[in-house]
Amino acid sequence: MNGSPSGWRSSGLKSREVHCRAPTLCALTDTGPLRPINEDCVYVSAHGELLIIADGLGGHAAGEVASALAVVTLRDHLETTVLTESAPTGADLLPALAAGFQAAHRAVLDAAAARPEWRGMGTTLLAAVCRGADLYLAHVGDGRAYRLSGTHLERLTEDHTALARLIRDGVVAPDAAARHPLRHHLLQAIGDRAGIRPELAHYRLPAGDCLLLCSDGLWSPLTDADLADLLRAPAEVCRQAERLAERALAAGGLDSAR
Repeated sequence: MNGSPSGWRSSGLKSREVHCRAPTLCALTDTGPLRPINEDCVYVSAHGELLIIADGLGGHAAGEVASALAVVTLRDHLETTVLTESAPTGADLLPALAAGFQAAHRAVLDAAAARPEWRGMGTTLLAAVCRGADLYLAHVGDGRAYRLSGTHLERLTEDHTALARLIRDGVVAPDAAARHPLRHHLLQAIGDRAGIRPELAHYRLPAGDCLLLCSDGLWSPLTDADLADLLRAPAEVCRQAERLAERALAAGGLDSAR
């Protein structure tokens, strides 16, 4: 994703929000048919160099508050540390991303401690910083980043779930993951009193590659093959985003951001 739309975030009652001001970048959230409130929050910086997605924990207190607070806090932190003329580059940028995640984590914890009705709130958090052909990623939870290079789709993040750990340890076969009861059991999330350890990564994103960031509302009901087919199909980027949302909803997706 790259381009030059204005900053944008969404979290609230409206069923679908679509933001597309540049030919190569689109952000979309959809509440889905079962939840009355959209607990997803998205931010896109002025020139598309910073992308953030948070998915408030469904069924927990104030998930929409946690996601919005995490996104705003991370945005404010990164705009003064990473998106400046004197910003760090290369490997030095990743610690700045990690510090921003810790700031977002503390903000959610402090807010939850201040209001009883918010206690226990939490959210996933996924951020991408694009610097030319360099892509820097940080995430906590099960938000995912994918890169489409030509016809090949590659997942760039690993879910922080109990199931992902079982698969990594060879206890559960990957082809048994779709219906496993621990598929969405998070091992860490923003707002978890046990603390967080953001996963950090640096990739090259050559011109022509496509970057997809999404919550589990998109990837859970669809396979990676489904995502690849939809991203390969010729279409304007916002039409692609809408096709992804429509396919996820038709397959039983509850909520999504991408």
